[in-house]
Amino acid sequence: LLAKADVVIINNAFEFFYDAAGCKRIWLALRRLLGRRGLRLVTVPAVEESTRRCDAGIDCGAWLEEVPIAYPYPRQIPLEKASVKESAFICEELDELHEAYAQIHLYTVK
Repeated sequence: LLAKADVVIINNAFEFFYDAAGCKRIWLALRRLLGRRGLRLVTVPAVEESTRRCDAGIDCGAWLEEVPIAYPYPRQIPLEKASVKESAFICEELDELHEAYAQIHLYTVK
């Protein structure tokens, strides 16, 4: 199924359920299975971060090309520059959304 997929989404899947050795085995298997050129991979967090945490030894740069994402909520002015309480609240919410969106990474298999 994975070998035929056009898009694969991985959202913090392995860090919560497996130890480092288990994560490493899974990432090495995914590297083999997700090798079709043009396949899209959406991850939270970045593949580089996940594979580094479990010492998988995967050369992500040789396997994947990160695609820039246009996030729907751009970073707003810093809270200390907001002039009214309501603006500060909205600014803080947008800042939190930006941080959440920044964890999403899109890749294309080379």
